Amino acid sequence: MTGRLPLLALLLALAACRCGADERTPSVDAGPPPIAPADPTPTPSFPRDDHGLPTEQGEVVLARVDDRPITVLDYLDDYERLRGADRLRFTMPAQRGALLELRLRDELLADEARRRGHAEAPEVIAAREEAMRRVLVELLREESPPSAPTEAELLALFTEEPERWRRPERVRAEFVRGTREEATAALEHARAQRDPIRGMREWAQQTASPTVASGQLGPFAHPSTGWREAMPVPRAFAEAAHATPAGRLHPEVVEADGAFWVVYPLVREPETRIAFEDARDELVQLHAERAFERMLARALPEARVSIDEEALAVVRRP
Repeated sequence: MTGRLPLLALLLALAACRCGADERTPSVDAGPPPIAPADPTPTPSFPRDDHGLPTEQGEVVLARVDDRPITVLDYLDDYERLRGADRLRFTMPAQRGALLELRLRDELLADEARRRGHAEAPEVIAAREEAMRRVLVELLREESPPSAPTEAELLALFTEEPERWRRPERVRAEFVRGTREEATAALEHARAQRDPIRGMREWAQQTASPTVASGQLGPFAHPSTGWREAMPVPRAFAEAAHATPAGRLHPEVVEADGAFWVVYPLVREPETRIAFEDARDELVQLHAERAFERMLARALPEARVSIDEEALAVVRRP
């Protein structure tokens, strides 16, 4: 409760004055008559967060938009969604009422959107459904909080997929990246030097072009292995690096991710096996992912689902 004291003081001040928005607020011509939401939100079946307040305090009406009240709990819900500097800003006396004014503005914008017929727009429906899914997932997490995995569970996951922990051969490579003309010039310059790496770096440092970059990538496996890299590299770059002996320039510039690259493999790391202790963090994450999937599976309704595997097989990304 101590962290809520500044905010509660603000709320008590707001409740005392009602921000001039209760029954004493003079009527103002608001234009077209107000409309009710086309699909009123039903009362949730789960208890609402009371933010540590007694019921009578949480239900205090701070303001009204037409006949819709905005209560202390509504205000606190808005506050809890804030992060960082915004949260600090709205607890300061100089900003008293500013968060409530934002809520009032949002309510009026929503009214106008409904008045203009946007309530059933496809993007609005999609956003509403996405919000419902997020709420459901959070409720499920609260109902079934994750438990820490045991050592036996982690070891079972580790032995379940032996191939998962066999790290394939990987390469670390030097690069220069730019336009086709820039990469070609960098490659020709590097070829003419006794030390190609030094030549690549010198060329990159001497150019003032904003499209030129240089450095190292890796280590990374060949894309065909399906190995999961923490820092993925462009597929064509990885293929070229693995096709070239370490210590030699790849003979051509490589086009990848909208740029052109000079590729110089530096070293090759042989295939290794990841030890259980080194895999622990990933195993903990895998355990959490499996638990989450089981939780969702228990909550999903029964339905008849069919998949056209032939149609799926020919789907291609544009």
